[in-house]
Amino acid sequence: MFSQTVLTEGDIAFTRIQMDDETFSFVTLVELASGTEFYITDEAWNGSSFLQNESTIRFTATSDFLAGEEISIDTNILSFTSSGSGIASLSSTGAFNPTNTGNMLGTAGDNLFIYQSTGIPTATDFVAGINANSGVMGSPGNAWSTSTSSSNSLLPNGLTNGTDALGLFPNGGAQPEFDNARYMPTSLHTGDKATILASIMDLSNWEFDNDVPFPVSSATFNVTVPCTEPDIPTISYAPGTICDGNSALLNISGDLNDATTWYVYTGSCGGTLVGTTTGSSIIVTPTPPPSTTYYVRGEGGCATAGSCGSVTITTTPREDASFSYSATAYCADSSDPTPTITGVSGGTFTSSGGLSLNATTGSIDVSASTPGAYTVTYSTSGLCDGSETASVTINTLPTVTFTAPEDLCLDAGIQADLGGGTATGGVYSGTGITDDGNGMTYSFDPAAAGVGIHTITYTLTNANGCTNAVSDDIEVTNTDAP
Repeated sequence: MFSQTVLTEGDIAFTRIQMDDETFSFVTLVELASGTEFYITDEAWNGSSFLQNESTIRFTATSDFLAGEEISIDTNILSFTSSGSGIASLSSTGAFNPTNTGNMLGTAGDNLFIYQSTGIPTATDFVAGINANSGVMGSPGNAWSTSTSSSNSLLPNGLTNGTDALGLFPNGGAQPEFDNARYMPTSLHTGDKATILASIMDLSNWEFDNDVPFPVSSATFNVTVPCTEPDIPTISYAPGTICDGNSALLNISGDLNDATTWYVYTGSCGGTLVGTTTGSSIIVTPTPPPSTTYYVRGEGGCATAGSCGSVTITTTPREDASFSYSATAYCADSSDPTPTITGVSGGTFTSSGGLSLNATTGSIDVSASTPGAYTVTYSTSGLCDGSETASVTINTLPTVTFTAPEDLCLDAGIQADLGGGTATGGVYSGTGITDDGNGMTYSFDPAAAGVGIHTITYTLTNANGCTNAVSDDIEVTNTDAP
């Protein structure tokens, strides 16, 4: 067996019963899933069980049935027709013999029940009932018997006459009994389940004939499904403190009913869509302080978008972690910089590897750091901790070399276009030195320098502003020296 639709009282209602040609009809007021099985019997109910001497048909849906399909069964050949596209198989149990015309429905009146149980049904197993025999004067509903026989049945406790079961001939013979009865094609056939069922249970909407059976009705039932609007939800959030930039979990308490999805808005109910969920929670990120109000309502399906539940989240600002260094770049021989903290103190400094950084003070040991670009992060440690970053670059010193010229005599004269320093672009300095200003050459006047050992220095500053210098000595000797 496949899936089964569990039926309750009034999910099916009889719409025709005929003694003369052994046929009857009923309408499905709910959808039946393929695999749904129930039983139809004319056995009399004695209050606790059936008499077990009559007929039972097993009805098995082998396809889905829509609500509103009117099914007509011919017990002579055990066949059925449907006003819709549903397909089912029929089989017989008990005394029923489909080849024996007139075997199921007695000519003196009879009853039919639909129930969903493989054993003796309980009160909750009965789905529908109809009584085409005269009721007993003074009995409950005046439409059912107080004793049982092949043509007389009690009304099962699970059914209520005029609500989900119908006695066609009440008042114990005061009203004539007819062989054939049908819910009139001109009676109500469109509406929700409750409205159509109430109309079928109204005897004024039936027609009767004692001689001529009624054909299957050409009127089509249209069962509309009532739409239950979603609850106005109650919204809460967690955790209790939401820091600026953090997410919050919105908890949605309420039933979607016939809606399909919770819609979450900001600004107003139906304003700016933040997100949707079919569950009971959703993650949101509130806007920066001071607060954000979220509006939630159920939408989709047959529901009309209506009122929202709302909650306001007050966002707690992050701690101020502002800090700065005196510069963004330092040469490898610079003094070690320590940042100025203008925000909350007591936090921690971090950076990527290669930068020699004091985690408490933020001081950088420049000479111990590997040249390169770094991001220094300062983080506070409060409940809503803050963090800020600063970019710091450690630049290398330029590489320079220099070789002084050979020693000179005091009267050697000015030596022009001297060089020897690399890389080019530097400045030469020292006693007797005149830099040519071209970054490559200089001149040396030994007479101006005087006798003795003199230091010539070559100084180069690179594009990053870092300076390096190298020196070499030259000796000026007296011309008269032996």
